[in-house]
This record gives sequence, structure tokens and C-alpha cells, in this order.
Amino acid sequence: MENSIRRGFPLGEFWIQNDLAEVDDALKLAALSVANDSDQQALQELEKQSTRLRSWSDWLIDQNRHLALTEYYISSSTLDNDERFQNSVACTKFLVSMLSSRTLGEDNSCL
Repeated sequence: MENSIRRGFPLGEFWIQNDLAEVDDALKLAALSVANDSDQQALQELEKQSTRLRSWSDWLIDQNRHLALTEYYISSSTLDNDERFQNSVACTKFLVSMLSSRTLGEDNSCL
């Protein structure tokens, strides 16, 4: 979604739904791998992030249907100033760091 917007391409609802389906599949696989409380906590953080991403993409699709994304296509600073998007980016970076270090933590961007 970000690349489409930054490059001025129209949002492809099919591709967004396809990507979200892949996220859902990955979460199902992650749920099967839960072996302890820490894994469960990490899974819950990933599920919350998925919900945030889905909420933002649903909003984008709705705005696109109402031709209300003009400012996103005119200037990349609009995306840079989109609080939901920036929070999602920050949370994703935190989760990647947390999961790669195998250390549970909390971050305000993931609230």
C-alpha cells in the first residue's frame, strides 16, 4: 500500500486483500508454533499489529472509493504525516526487533 501511494499508483483492492490473507495465514502458522507464555505474548502483539494494519487499509480503501485520497497521491508528506501509518511503521520495526532478539518487550507505538 505504501509503495503504491508513494509511487502514485492507484490502490489495488485485490492485492490488498490478497496481502491481508497472507498475513492471516502467517498468523495461523505462528499460532501453531506457540510453545510457551512468551510465544503467546509475541503472537498477541502480532495479532494486534495485524488488526491495526487491517483497520488502516480498510480506511484507505473507503477513502479511495470516495475519491478522498488526492492529497496522498499529490504529496508523500501526507503519508509521512499519517499518524496511523507512522504508528504502524514504528510498531512493525519494534516487533521485528523484538522477535529477532527473542526478547519480549513493550513499546508505546504498539498500544
